[in-house]
Amino acid sequence: DRSKILLCHGHSIVEHSLSKYPSSETEEALISFLKLPNDDQPIKIAQRKAIEVLGLLNCQKAIPIIGKYLNSDDSYTVENAAYSLQLLNCSDKKIHSIISSLLDKPGQNKRVLIQSLARLGVDDQIKKIKYFIDKKTYKNNIYGAAIAAFTKLSGDSKYINNLQNILLSSNQIDRQLAVQDVIDSGSIEMLP
Repeated sequence: DRSKILLCHGHSIVEHSLSKYPSSETEEALISFLKLPNDDQPIKIAQRKAIEVLGLLNCQKAIPIIGKYLNSDDSYTVENAAYSLQLLNCSDKKIHSIISSLLDKPGQNKRVLIQSLARLGVDDQIKKIKYFIDKKTYKNNIYGAAIAAFTKLSGDSKYINNLQNILLSSNQIDRQLAVQDVIDSGSIEMLP
């Protein structure tokens, strides 16, 4: 089918063309593409982008197929799946549980997983998120995301001042991510 061939040519077609033409046909083409076997790297990359575009298109019927990609052996695909599921405001508790369990898996982008749990309002995972605050051995990007998620989900801002040190970090990326963490936490008192 022409749409599958088109999708195989790379992620730029998926991201830059199909995302600009939201329709049921586009959604069906992307969902069908996600059902293809994905042994070839170019297909994996295009499928990763298809997952992202389905989230951006707010394609609710894609939630089950995107949820399956949380089990991918490719950490970038898992990251895109978690991100798209939070864009889709996924309410499936089984999917929430999978996202939470991925926090224990080495090689996963813990920042994106924590952010997804927080943005989905998965407050039954506060204890697991708090672990990343208590441990204090994680990088600033994970530590900051955990503080933001804890604050948002619990309503308790007792750790929010810890973001101040990251906001003043000599590392520009850490500072930028800390700004996002302040936004995500809803801590407007940090604006000054």
